[in-house]
Amino acid sequence: MTIDNSHTPKPSSKKKVTFLLKPVESKETPSNMIVHSSEEWRKYGQQIEKGRKEQEKSFTAIQTIFENDQELNKLEKQIEQAVEKYNTRKKSLMETKEFKSEQDKLEKLSSELNEIMKLAMQHFEKEKNKIVQDKQMNASQKQRAIQQLYQSLCNNLFTKEESLLFHQLLFGGGATNIIMLQ
Repeated sequence: MTIDNSHTPKPSSKKKVTFLLKPVESKETPSNMIVHSSEEWRKYGQQIEKGRKEQEKSFTAIQTIFENDQELNKLEKQIEQAVEKYNTRKKSLMETKEFKSEQDKLEKLSSELNEIMKLAMQHFEKEKNKIVQDKQMNASQKQRAIQQLYQSLCNNLFTKEESLLFHQLLFGGGATNIIMLQ
């Protein structure tokens, strides 16, 4: 790996160029500013360039240490072979009848669970609409009844962890009012 030093400025000539900073009228600034020469900047640039070259040498030396270590190279090859062997074995297992049967079963179960979830949500919406349309309840009672309905849905369909995840998915996590009345 090489370090890109193309962005390091290189002096184009040996002429001494002088930059004069314009005085600024202020209480903290003296009336005459210091004159800086490009020679000072060139010196800093050369020091930085030298430092970068030394860094590159050290980096290369470290790489060489790793590359020349026979034991490390042997371990790396063993790891690569083990990963390759693992992936090959995994692929062969995925081609077995047993795996394909379980995979098909999993897909069917997922489809069935999705259908049951849709039915449960439709039932929730139907019950929620009954509560919203109930003329004998005030807004606070309706809100409480909808929250109880929601809690019942979560308690019966989900584990605690799933319930929290479901709530975060629906309401972004920190909602205090679970369902807004229309």
